[in-house]
Amino acid sequence: SHLYIANLDGDNQLKVVAAAGTSVNFSPDGQQLAYLVWDNPKNCAHIDVVKVDGSEVNAPRRLRDCGVTKEFITELSWIKR
Repeated sequence: SHLYIANLDGDNQLKVVAAAGTSVNFSPDGQQLAYLVWDNPKNCAHIDVVKVDGSEVNAPRRLRDCGVTKEFITELSWIKR
């Protein structure tokens, strides 16, 4: 129930999120991960973002709070403008 990144061979594992997440996507520059966090009581998923260097493992930034927006999000994708 944590998210890790690692080299393709599995070496250099680094925990980047201290909770379970789904629909994980790297930012276009490769410096951040966006992912969905399921909220059982609210029956929806929030969008959280962390840096891939592990510095925000215990302090993800919440981009969308589904309890506030009432959105039901199931997939993520970065849009580069």
